[in-house]
Amino acid sequence: MKVVLSLCFVILLAACAPAPTLTPVPSPVGESPTPTATWTPVPTATATATPMPKLTREDLKSMSVDDKLKMAPQAESAPKDVVSSFAAGESARDITWSGKSLTFWDRVVAYEGTTKSGEKVTLYYDLESGQWAKQYADFDEVSKIPADEAPGVMVVNDENGAHLIRNKLQYDYDWISQPQVMIEGKMVFRDEKGYPKAVFNTNTEKWMTPEEADVVITKEKWIEMLSQYTWVGDDGIKRNGSNFLKDYPGFSKILTTRSEIEEQSIGAHFQVFNPSGEITFWMSQEEAINRFSEGAVIEILYEGMATEPEILAKAAFQQWSVGNKNIFLTFGDVGVSRAKIQGPFIGGVGVKISDIPQIDDGQGHIVSPVVRLPKHARGYNGKSIIVKVFDPVFWLSDYIEAGATSITIDNLP
Repeated sequence: MKVVLSLCFVILLAACAPAPTLTPVPSPVGESPTPTATWTPVPTATATATPMPKLTREDLKSMSVDDKLKMAPQAESAPKDVVSSFAAGESARDITWSGKSLTFWDRVVAYEGTTKSGEKVTLYYDLESGQWAKQYADFDEVSKIPADEAPGVMVVNDENGAHLIRNKLQYDYDWISQPQVMIEGKMVFRDEKGYPKAVFNTNTEKWMTPEEADVVITKEKWIEMLSQYTWVGDDGIKRNGSNFLKDYPGFSKILTTRSEIEEQSIGAHFQVFNPSGEITFWMSQEEAINRFSEGAVIEILYEGMATEPEILAKAAFQQWSVGNKNIFLTFGDVGVSRAKIQGPFIGGVGVKISDIPQIDDGQGHIVSPVVRLPKHARGYNGKSIIVKVFDPVFWLSDYIEAGATSITIDNLP
């Protein structure tokens, strides 16, 4: 029995049809995400700075958060040109450092400090590349970086603010979909959301904007990709995934201005198609505004109507099956408590385990290459709720081993 807490998007996007046969594809296994970051005091300026070599992925995989922070260099050892790019005229020893923490998948160390004038600054050290992140005022400055000096991490400013960007993959698994960093000879530098911010062409040794490199997933590209997944509804009508990006008066609408997003009720269902390849099912209004300003496609679902997330997942899996490993589905939340909800409200949806695209990773795990662990989820075995902490990568295998036959996905923080 399918667990559904919201109305099915049958009228618009077709009734759920039998899932296509998913062919297991074994692939190698790599690392899993690191633990939650903790805050550690930075040594005083009188301490001796110890240069730190870059750490390999294998090193980081076996290290605890505390170990990473202890291995990180002291803030006072940051190069002068790096520090001055954040605070003109300052040296690292002139700044009062208050602490350091991990950010960007727990692989970059952030140092917070205060200059003599009272300005707050944050410096970054990338544990993987062994480099400090220098800040660049805009892409024009980035384009002047010599080919033999291309960094692995940097901070770049644009009309949407400063972005810490890296040229590394989040997951070290060949089977999982994630925003790629090498696309046809183009090294893509992305922020923590996966949004491309700068591209280095390794063939021409020239810098390109993401638009010039054609690595931004626009609305037109989303429509083209999603349209390749088709299904026949219970009414016998053939449909395709491009229906997700169409307006249906009274039911759903693509929002094209910031004011349209701001006008929606608190707790509304925002569904976001990101420039990175991520499809976000539920998002807070504030974050939807931020994503819109950076080029995401924002859809609102009205009157308690909810999309069938498994159809989105199968559309992403169709792309995975033809070699496009950029597309995947995540589940967020509305960003407010139930007490603050206004207007029609979708409390959650239920998805059968069998409707989630899955493969065997060749190492004894049943995994979904295109669906991330839902932010607020509970397993159900037909009799009782299964609540436990699941591995963020091998979560599907964990649910199956726990006896779950379906998952209830909530949208409350």
